[in-house]
Amino acid sequence: MGKSHTKGVKKGKFCAQRTGSKSKCKCASPNNYVANSNISGDFFLQGTKRKVKKKFEAHHLLCIASITEFIGKDLKIKEVVKMTRWCINDSHNMIGMPLWGHTINHYCNMTGGTFIEKIAAPWFNNLPMHDYDHNSTNGYKDELDSSLKSIAKQIKALADKDHEAAEKQLKSILESKSTSFRNKLKARGKRSGGTHKAWENGSKSPESDWYLPFSMAKDRIAEKRRFAAQGAGESGKMSKKMQRMMEAVKRWGSS
Repeated sequence: MGKSHTKGVKKGKFCAQRTGSKSKCKCASPNNYVANSNISGDFFLQGTKRKVKKKFEAHHLLCIASITEFIGKDLKIKEVVKMTRWCINDSHNMIGMPLWGHTINHYCNMTGGTFIEKIAAPWFNNLPMHDYDHNSTNGYKDELDSSLKSIAKQIKALADKDHEAAEKQLKSILESKSTSFRNKLKARGKRSGGTHKAWENGSKSPESDWYLPFSMAKDRIAEKRRFAAQGAGESGKMSKKMQRMMEAVKRWGSS
């Protein structure tokens, strides 16, 4: 996810590092961020030179880069942060999200380059795509950044009066913010009647707002996309994605 993938920080009881071989995350609770995201086994093939199985991605609702920059590295509240027991990898802050490729793979005949006319909704219906407006200008991350800046100011003001109260408040606010952004994503996935209905509407009205439930961003920020025409010759991001996926399927075989 580009700039959203940073190492993160670990300060005292406060953990903002994803689990991994070089992570300092040693939290007592289950802290495997992938397992805590309830990732599915579904995948699609990506790449023409090398076969890559792209699975669902683990999304930190409060992203590592954002938490690190606006909370973990804020010198004005560093003592409060160090004494706050909170882990970014906790299941409360995780959600598994599909990619555009999963949606296209579900609705399209990859070997024939056409849409499947009648097909049931995928099990991940009504979830936005993790690679759609995550890092776009004023998209999901920018929205989160703005929210975390306000939290830092709020905690600083409280710490000046009652340091212990500020520690308790930071943990509570971050957990509440995770819930808030989870609810936002779920609500956004239901726009335009939800992703399945929106996809069907897009096939009939390519210039409609069918794209809204697939985006992680607010209505006015979501990047407008024209629904691809039948076949892979149509220009546009979705058609190009279909073309790349079809090339991979033809090279490596269907799965």
